[in-house]
Amino acid sequence: MLGDEVPPFFEALGKVFKKYGFRDSRSRNRLKYLIDAVGIDEIIKAVEIEGGRRYQKKGVTQTPVQGGDKTGKVQLKNGTFALHMVVPSGIFSGTAMIQTAEVSKEFGSGELRLTVEQNLYVVGIPEENIGKALSQPVFQQYKNKHSVFFSDLIACAGTEHCPFGVIPNKPDAIQMADYLTKKFPHLEGKVRMYWSACQKGCGIHGLGDIGFVGVKFRKDGKPVTGVDIHFGGTVTKESEEGKLLIKNVPLEEAKFLVEELITEYSKLKKDKETFEEFYSRILTRISKEAVKFLMKFNYLMKKKKIPVRVEINETVLGRFSEEEEIFGFGFQIYRKLTGKAPYSRSNILEIYDEPKPESLKKLKPDIPAKLSEIVMKMIEKSPEKRFKVFTEIEQHIKEI
Repeated sequence: MLGDEVPPFFEALGKVFKKYGFRDSRSRNRLKYLIDAVGIDEIIKAVEIEGGRRYQKKGVTQTPVQGGDKTGKVQLKNGTFALHMVVPSGIFSGTAMIQTAEVSKEFGSGELRLTVEQNLYVVGIPEENIGKALSQPVFQQYKNKHSVFFSDLIACAGTEHCPFGVIPNKPDAIQMADYLTKKFPHLEGKVRMYWSACQKGCGIHGLGDIGFVGVKFRKDGKPVTGVDIHFGGTVTKESEEGKLLIKNVPLEEAKFLVEELITEYSKLKKDKETFEEFYSRILTRISKEAVKFLMKFNYLMKKKKIPVRVEINETVLGRFSEEEEIFGFGFQIYRKLTGKAPYSRSNILEIYDEPKPESLKKLKPDIPAKLSEIVMKMIEKSPEKRFKVFTEIEQHIKEI
């Protein structure tokens, strides 16, 4: 879209929203819900009719930019540097802002730049002044280099400052980032965690590598606050909204589930590979239901102190159905608990001539009977008796 086309486009879009948006519903009075209801193609048609002109279809981005902040120091065109300052969840005091401005005045150009990730840059720092600037007290409080879990963290206002907020949000985001930093202190790469305190999505959770949105639900008959967890949002090249991964997760459990996903990222990532790149290379080759199972199963095994976890490997990657993925995970569990494979081949299509495996409970009498029952049904030789989809397993797992 050419520059002079942008203002009339947004004027026409505003008129379309005014005419057709859900203006009688306070909770749905957003363009997002209109797009969800009719689809983006219908919105474009309506805008073209309202504006009286047609727009060219989108092209291919020729200069893709990696989403998120550039951390540490960034060299500018004039040869000076911008120093990144990580502000966890965007919580920054007036005193700290004044101190940062004074650092920029004394050692740089006197300018600051804010980032989408709720951090900032102190700009115009000559190379000889970098050490002096970083030694100032404000850079001891707000780090120039932080863990991957803090550097690209976004959280909207939350219940303290927003009447729509369902969860505190900013403290929740910081708590999870701190927990993951302690678990993965040396992890390199980029993990964009975006938090919205409610469904309105002001924390742009849909674009995060891992997104969280505050929700209320009932658990064991009692009201609980928690999050829905999304994953797979992209901002490099053409942005794409992430997918809902797990619904209704209590706040106190969310960090343990995310830990399992980050464990797979840390084990399988290439050198300095971002989570977005990892998602594209690995997680698109496995169903989101399989990812959900991995996170919930591994967390449950830790709680029950059962020494087994499933992982993303050749037994589940690139399969054509959930049934094959379930078989792959069951194959892993059986082999890890017994020390031997249930079949000589790990492909569900190649076991037709193999003998039935021995009972897991017989080989490992100390494991819960329900776990043995689930695993044996995951790797059952007879297709009629095998689990077909992950939702079949969910209720059974709760009974372990």
